[in-house]
Amino acid sequence: MLFALDDSLEFEENRTIVKTSNISSFVVGLIALLLSTTPAFAGTVTITSGPNLTPPEAFTNNTFTVQVLHDPPGVSGDLLQATGGATVTQPASNTASGDISGTFTANAGDIASVAYSVTMDTSGTVPIAYTASASVTFLGVPQTFSDSGTIMPGLHHYNGTWQAPAPFPLAGAGTWSASLTLSFSSADGAAGATPEVLVVSIDELNMQLATTPATVPPPSQALNVSTRLAVLTGDNALIGGLILTGTDPKRVLIRGIGPSLSVFFTGALADPTLELFQGSTLVASNNNWRDTQEAEIQATGIAPTDNLESAILQTLSPGSYTAVLRGSGDTIGVGVVEAYDLDQSANSQLANISTRGFVDTGDNVMIGGFILGPDTSGSSTVVVRGIGPSLGALGVPNAMQDPTLELHDGSGTLISSNDNWMDFPHAQTIADSGLAPSNNSEAAVLEIPPPGNYTAIVRGANNTTGVGLVEVYKLP
Repeated sequence: MLFALDDSLEFEENRTIVKTSNISSFVVGLIALLLSTTPAFAGTVTITSGPNLTPPEAFTNNTFTVQVLHDPPGVSGDLLQATGGATVTQPASNTASGDISGTFTANAGDIASVAYSVTMDTSGTVPIAYTASASVTFLGVPQTFSDSGTIMPGLHHYNGTWQAPAPFPLAGAGTWSASLTLSFSSADGAAGATPEVLVVSIDELNMQLATTPATVPPPSQALNVSTRLAVLTGDNALIGGLILTGTDPKRVLIRGIGPSLSVFFTGALADPTLELFQGSTLVASNNNWRDTQEAEIQATGIAPTDNLESAILQTLSPGSYTAVLRGSGDTIGVGVVEAYDLDQSANSQLANISTRGFVDTGDNVMIGGFILGPDTSGSSTVVVRGIGPSLGALGVPNAMQDPTLELHDGSGTLISSNDNWMDFPHAQTIADSGLAPSNNSEAAVLEIPPPGNYTAIVRGANNTTGVGLVEVYKLP
């Protein structure tokens, strides 16, 4: 999805775009600073006036914090960092605005720059228009920047940067000011209508005056994806799909786990076997992991703990792959198929895992897990789906008719849940992503979680059973 800024430029969601003719990132920067009364510095930038909010009651639930890092590593100059969030409720005037100003000193060669990572969650069905402007006076010469655009409805994550058109030609001091105006739809502000609400969550906002441009951590990657399920025979084996996006090959470890699960519950798969396909071509297979690639797998530090478990270590080109987990000799039991990213520096990512199998009740529901990281990265957008009825349309027998979905964080806290995807608060955003389920009885959630461990659970509504599919998509 694209976020329009003007007639000639576009802001692409979850991309970093350096712009030399406007201050689009002040849309975020101003919101982050509007309620801070503490003088702040980026190089030697000081807030001397503001923030001034109109109307002030529209800005609530503020949790912003601002800190200054003096000469951080690799940067010659101070770095202002802001994090937090706020709720902006549509006022009767349909317009909420703020302004702020201050002074600065600059060294020759310094560049004024901003980098941000922010989540916007709007309750309405129409975009919120914004206008941002700034003025810098240096050695008596004013220079003005301006920009306008829209914040799209639903839940979206935006990354971006802005920097001045040119470095300061020589050392000196000056003044600056900036303003932001949010324009809500007049239709949504009609008498009797529920005011539209914009919830802003800032992962990180960096403002600086230095020789190097400001940056923020890149979005997190899927470091591990896995699914636990009752492994049966025939078409009800555990079938996992894996998609790698990007341009570079990636080193991946795929494991088939069974016996080591017995310490957690009874009924674990006693002797799993694992096959990896690209299309109909068998890439690799394994029964007991020590039989092949033992030294290489041990060197990863995540070898299976039981000799009867399976593992395949491969360098895979971007594309779609299928891992099939069965019980040796057509045995059955609960098993786990999982993939680990062993090369995070490669220009490719684990963008999707989808697992198909028979979804039972109790401990034998479908449980998908994923890890986003590293810890120093920013948030990422994920869509999780629970699929059933559409499998029947594809000829899969005994497809689950009404899947439900829960998403939990690493501590077990429920983050989001859904039965029928069109009832999800951000159903339109899911549709805009191109990942809407094809059947209204299927489930889906869209979230923008920080780095960490997450679990998706697919069950049948009212304890019904059948063949289902859990899918986790990490959006770019």
